[in-house]
Amino acid sequence: MTSRRVALGVAVAAVVALATTACGSGSGSGSLTKVSMGIAVKDDMSNSPLVLAKVEGIYKKYGLDVNLVYFQGGGAMVQALAAGKVDYGWVSHTPVIKAASQGAPVKIIAEVSKTAIGWGLMVKPDSPVKTPEDLKAGMKISYTSEGSLTNWLALYEASLAGLKPDQVQGVPIGTSLPTITTALQNGQVDAVTVLLPWGYELEKSGKARWVAKMSEQLPNFSYTGIDAFDNALKNTKTASCVVGAYTATIKWMKDHPDETQKWFQDFYSVSADIAKRAYDELMPDFSTDGILPADRLQQTIDTIAKIPGFLNGKPEASQVLQQIKPASESECSG
Repeated sequence: MTSRRVALGVAVAAVVALATTACGSGSGSGSLTKVSMGIAVKDDMSNSPLVLAKVEGIYKKYGLDVNLVYFQGGGAMVQALAAGKVDYGWVSHTPVIKAASQGAPVKIIAEVSKTAIGWGLMVKPDSPVKTPEDLKAGMKISYTSEGSLTNWLALYEASLAGLKPDQVQGVPIGTSLPTITTALQNGQVDAVTVLLPWGYELEKSGKARWVAKMSEQLPNFSYTGIDAFDNALKNTKTASCVVGAYTATIKWMKDHPDETQKWFQDFYSVSADIAKRAYDELMPDFSTDGILPADRLQQTIDTIAKIPGFLNGKPEASQVLQQIKPASESECSG
C-alpha cells in the first residue's frame, strides 16, 4: 500500500518532540509516581477509560501523576512508545504486534476493548461499492497512520476482494473527521476506514454508508489494550497501578452512566444520542479486569498475519503479552 512517509514522518516527529518533554517515571508532586500515557487517537471514544481516569482523579488515587500525550494514529503512537518517549500507551493491538514483530521493546499488559466497536469501512451513499468484494484494483482507501489498525483494516477489506496490498492505494490522512469527510466527498479517496464515533457521525449526516463493520466481521479480534515500553515494566508496582486505575475507571463509568455520557458529549463533541449509543455498546465490551487470554491474542496475531508483509514474521502471543494484574487503590496509595 502506498504511503506518504515524508509527511507522516514530520507529523510523528512533532508529536514525539512533545512526548519527549512529557515523559518521565520519577517522583511527581508529593508521593505520586510520574508517568506518561500515549493515546493513539484523541477522538476515538474507546480511549475513554484512560482519559476519564485523569479527569476524575482516579490516577491520583492510585498513586500516579499521569500526563496524557495524544497522537495522530496508532502507528505514530507505537513509534514513540518503542523509543521510550512515553511509558505506557492506549492503542489497538495491531501496531504493537507489528512493532514487536520488528523487534521493538514493547509489550501488551492489559486488554481494554474486546472488539472493535464502531470500526469499519464506509463509502459515499452513491458509491458502487456495496460489499468489500466490490473493491477494485487502484481504489484509494484512507487510514490514520502507517502501521495502524486502520492501515491493516484497509488492506484486510481489500483482501476480501482478492486484492494484494500493492493493488490498492492507501491514503494516510490523519484523524480529523472533517478532513476524512472532505476527502471522501471530493473523490480523493474511494472509501474510508472509520473508528468510533466517526462512522456514527457520517451515518447520521447521510454523508457515507457502511460497507463493513469490523466487530461483525471479526468478533474474536481483540481490539485495544494498555501497552508499555519495556523499561517501564521494571517497576511492576507502577504498571499494576496503571492497570488498577483503568479497572477502577470502568467501575466508575458503570456507576455513573449519565455523567459518563455527558462527558462523551463534551470531550468527543458528539450529540446526546451518539453518546448514549456509544456508552451502551462500549460498556459491555470493556474488559473489567484487563485480562487478555493468550490464545485470543494469538488468534488476533494469526488474523493480522494473513495480510502479506504487514508483520515481520509472525510473533507468538508470549513474545508480545506481559499480563499485569490490576492493583488495588490501597496497594498503590500507600
